[in-house]
Amino acid sequence: EAKNVPILDIEYTDDYGAEAHKSSFKFTGKSGGFTYSDETFGVSGCAGYAQARSYAKVTVSTASVDGTVTLWGQPFSLG
Repeated sequence: EAKNVPILDIEYTDDYGAEAHKSSFKFTGKSGGFTYSDETFGVSGCAGYAQARSYAKVTVSTASVDGTVTLWGQPFSLG
């Protein structure tokens, strides 16, 4: 079974006052970046070998184009 486990979890209050979460952030200018190191996460319900891979989805908007690209990391073992 495939499952998405967000590492970035930004908690905020939505327009109706309820707790909400997002796993994205914005930056402006001609460049930007982010780094994660030694993050810990768990996946419950796994009874055997499991594998994961990180990814980052980048959306760029300019005056002439809107585009999205997904950058995939190397797979790694969870146990």
